Amino acid sequence: MAGLLTAGLTGAWGHSAWAAKAPEQGGGPDPLAAFVAGKVAQGAGDWTAAADFLALSLKSDPDDLTLLRRAVLINVGLGRTKVALPLAKRLVAAKDGNPVALTLLAADAVAAGDEPGALHAIDALPQDGLGTFMRPLVTAWVKARKGDWAAAKAALEPLEAQQSFRAMAALHAALIEDLAGHEDAARSWYAQASDGGQVLRVAMLRANFEMRMGHADLAQAAVAAILQADPKGPMGDAARALLSRPHPGRMVANATEGLAEALFDVAAAINQEKVAEVALLYSRLALHLDPSLAPARMLAGETLTEMNRDQEAAAEYAAVVADLGMKTGEKADAGLLWAARLRQADALARLNKTQEAAGILRAMASERPDRSDALVRLGDLLRADHKLPEALTAYNQAIERLGGRPNGGDWFLYYARATVQDQMGHWPEAESDLLRALQLQPNQPGVLNYLGYAWSEKGVKLDQARQLLEQAVKLRPNDGAIIDSLGWAKYRAGDIPGAVDLLERAAELKSRDPAINDHLGDAYWATGRRLEAHYQWQRAARENPDDSLKAALDEKLKRDPAAPQ
Repeated sequence: MAGLLTAGLTGAWGHSAWAAKAPEQGGGPDPLAAFVAGKVAQGAGDWTAAADFLALSLKSDPDDLTLLRRAVLINVGLGRTKVALPLAKRLVAAKDGNPVALTLLAADAVAAGDEPGALHAIDALPQDGLGTFMRPLVTAWVKARKGDWAAAKAALEPLEAQQSFRAMAALHAALIEDLAGHEDAARSWYAQASDGGQVLRVAMLRANFEMRMGHADLAQAAVAAILQADPKGPMGDAARALLSRPHPGRMVANATEGLAEALFDVAAAINQEKVAEVALLYSRLALHLDPSLAPARMLAGETLTEMNRDQEAAAEYAAVVADLGMKTGEKADAGLLWAARLRQADALARLNKTQEAAGILRAMASERPDRSDALVRLGDLLRADHKLPEALTAYNQAIERLGGRPNGGDWFLYYARATVQDQMGHWPEAESDLLRALQLQPNQPGVLNYLGYAWSEKGVKLDQARQLLEQAVKLRPNDGAIIDSLGWAKYRAGDIPGAVDLLERAAELKSRDPAINDHLGDAYWATGRRLEAHYQWQRAARENPDDSLKAALDEKLKRDPAAPQ
């Protein structure tokens, strides 16, 4: 499906290193140099510089279609839709069928009430690729804006005929019938939409509908899966808040918001295909129509994170926090606000803004003493920053908040605390936490691997260690790190031939892992394959090992492979 979703988008999104700066007013490189610099900047993820360089190139050659296409895509991706609009008009006037440009023009026409303009733009979309589902969705909402409900519903029929898009068509049929006041038809379509991929969003829209219709019991049923899957999390909070409002307003109040919802759905579907750049474009188009559509802004942040553009991702999450924090009533979504703050802290942590991220998480933990997720994130942050005592305190507080009633999903909390305890030299406490994590999730490969490897390293419970590691390998047969652990356990137990076989396989899977190369070198040395051992140790030394491993490798490399056995 990824090929279908990305058809029509031009250019490759490269990954060149980028060190240049955007041109300054009144100066800068010549147009050809600006084009090349813009292409490099785009590939490196600096879209702001890319847009500025392309603007310079377009001054010299304003009708070049390649420049126009790239400039439209980049400016839409940056959220500069007002800049992109005149560029898109020039591109479409040249009979270019770029789907992003055409969809932007159609969306803008819908917002302005220009039905002919919207339909003209949609009619120019390619018959394949993104046009396959953008044409029915936009047409349906254009007709809905004029109150032509039958025509709006009919426009969705091509989507209903395709299995991949049936749930999306059902959702928008439900929203249109809902706006039309056709309660029974809307309820039927909402039920069909619930079988699709956007389960959480559909459940919330469906529950909102039932609450407005006065059926609290049906609303409860709509969000039951959310409350079961995320009882203490942001989505559970959002569901409970919705159920607490006896007379909620509409989540999608008009045709413009309906089209924004459609564009968000398209972006979410594309993101499931792991095409982050394209998903970002369509989330931006949704926000052009409805800047307050927080799920679309959250998706923009998610795609920016996947593209390693953490500064921009943090800004998107901060915008959601600022926007939702000021709202009351129906538009106040405490669950989404909480999720945005967590993601904002994550983005800041990746930017090495540890203190700012920790401040957000500490404030959240203080606000909600009934929740542990902010404390878990805080512990993870401090652990990564090597502040082990502080991390341990955060994990301890998080576990206290479980009230002695952890569930299967809490295994990671005990595992994370165990790693901190182990690094602090508190092995008995770490071992206890690892065993507790396995009680909660008996088939968790990471925990099986950690505990089995630790026992092997300490030379204790070797049979149990081997059993744990064999179980982990069965669960993840192509995980080089876990296979290495099992190989090392065999080495420690004296089964050198068995160790060599496993460690060679691990080295094939993770050829640049210094720990694996070191282990394989030790196994080779034990079998008398000394030149091969030296080669593996040299490889390990080249792969930036930690200080303790580097010191051990330096000593091993002093051994003379030609000395008598």
